[in-house]
Amino acid sequence: MELHGGYRHRASKETGFPVEQWLDFSANINPFGMPKGIKNAMLQGIEELVHYPDPDCLQLTKALAQWEGVEEERIFCGNGGADVLYRYLTALSPNKVCLPVPTFVEYEEVLKNHWNHQYEVTFFRKKAQETLAKKVDRIRPELVLYPMERVEQKENGQVVWKENHLVLTEEFLQCLDDTYDLLILCSPNNPTGKMISWELLENMIEKTREYQIKVLLDLSFLDFVGKQENELVKQLKKERHVTILRSFTKMYGIPGIRLGYGILDQTITKDMLQQKGPSWSVNHLAQKAGMAALLEEEFVKKTVAYIKKERAFLIEQLESLGFLVLCGEANYILFQKQGDDTLHERVKQRGILIRSCQNYRGLTKDYYRIGIKTREENEKLLQVFREEVK
Repeated sequence: MELHGGYRHRASKETGFPVEQWLDFSANINPFGMPKGIKNAMLQGIEELVHYPDPDCLQLTKALAQWEGVEEERIFCGNGGADVLYRYLTALSPNKVCLPVPTFVEYEEVLKNHWNHQYEVTFFRKKAQETLAKKVDRIRPELVLYPMERVEQKENGQVVWKENHLVLTEEFLQCLDDTYDLLILCSPNNPTGKMISWELLENMIEKTREYQIKVLLDLSFLDFVGKQENELVKQLKKERHVTILRSFTKMYGIPGIRLGYGILDQTITKDMLQQKGPSWSVNHLAQKAGMAALLEEEFVKKTVAYIKKERAFLIEQLESLGFLVLCGEANYILFQKQGDDTLHERVKQRGILIRSCQNYRGLTKDYYRIGIKTREENEKLLQVFREEVK
C-alpha cells in the first residue's frame, strides 16, 4: 500500500503512462510550482557542489531563527520534515504516545520502526480512561489512538456530515493524563485540512504543561492558511515543552529538494537530533533554496489567496457531484464517495492520481484526498469525475 501521495513513477510502471504526463492530485504541492527566486538561488549555488555542504546549516539556521523569532540553538534543519520527525522521535524515545487519528500516517510508522514493532496499540474510549491511567508500569511501549468522531446524519434519505465531522473537540482533553510522554498534533490536519481551534489548542497546551507531556505540533501546511493564524505560533514558541515541525516542500513547490526544520522545545538539543541520523542530511542546494524561500513573501500571499478561491470552487463542484466534502483550510480537500472504493483506480487508468485514504486510521476505502491545482487542471479532474461517477 502506498504510504504517501506522489507515486508517479510507480503508476507509470503499472499503466504505461509517461511520468511527465500524469496529473498528480495525490500530492499537496503549490500549484504555482517553484518560485523563480528559489530556482535562481540553486542555479547560482551549483559551482559550490564540489564541496561538502555545511553540516550545521549555519546560514540557513541563522535566517530561520530571525524569521521565527527564536534562538538559533532551537532551529534544527533536516532532509524534509520527515527527517526531523524521525530524529525527534528517536531522540525523545517516548514510552507512551497519544495520537489523534486520522492523521499523517508517518507518525505511527516512525514510532513503529523505533519501537521495533514491539508496542501496544490502544484505542481510547471514555470508559477506558481509568484503566489506561493505571497502566503506568508496562514492559512494551504504548500508542494510544484517539479516533476523531465521524458524525453523520440522514436528511431526506441522504447521508450528510455534521459540522464536527472528523474534528477534535473539547472531549479530547479527557484523554490526557500524566502517564503520557508525548502528544502528537497536526494543524491543519492531514488529510482533513482542519485546524485545531485556538481555544482547544490553548487548553491542550495548558493540560500537557500541567502533566509534563511533551507536544510535537506539525504545522507543515499552516502557510496555506494565512497570516492571521500565525499569531498562535508566537505563543507556542514560548512553551518549554512544545516542538514545532515546519516544511518548505509544500508552499514552495520543492518536494524533490527535501527541506524541513523543527523549532525544538527547550529540553531537546540539536546534538540529540544530530546523533540520530547521518551527517550532511541537508544538501547545499536545499540550504540555498531555504534561504531564498524566506524572501518570497509576495509569492506566499498570492498562493494563499488563490488556494482560498480555488478551494471554494472545488468544494462546490465536488458537492454537486454527490460527494461528501470536508471543508478544510489547507491546500487539499478530503471527500467521500460513499460505497465507491475504486474511484482512485479508475481515474488512474486515465492518467490522474488522487490519494486513496484507506490507510489512514479511522477512514474507509471510499475516502479520498486531492491537492488543489490550477483551474485548468482542476477542471480536467472534475470532468473525469463526472464521467466516472455516473
